[in-house]
Amino acid sequence: ASTPAAAGQTRFCLFVPHPGTYAIAMYHDEDSSGTINRGGLFGIPSEAVGFSNNPTIFFGPPSLRSVLIKVERANEAITINLKKF
Repeated sequence: ASTPAAAGQTRFCLFVPHPGTYAIAMYHDEDSSGTINRGGLFGIPSEAVGFSNNPTIFFGPPSLRSVLIKVERANEAITINLKKF
């Protein structure tokens, strides 16, 4: 799913079928290419990326365990901070 970005903060509603444990990844498609642009020797994303739980990211994507969140009720809100490397 996608939504247009707004300066500062963008709000997005994501439907989940029922309470449970989920992992969310997102990125800012700055050039509207439909893919995450990567560069450099290691293929590091050149566009901002973020994950549920806002884990610290070093070399490579975070572990699944570090991004899992529990959704227990309707209209639950989380904040995902996007970072550019």
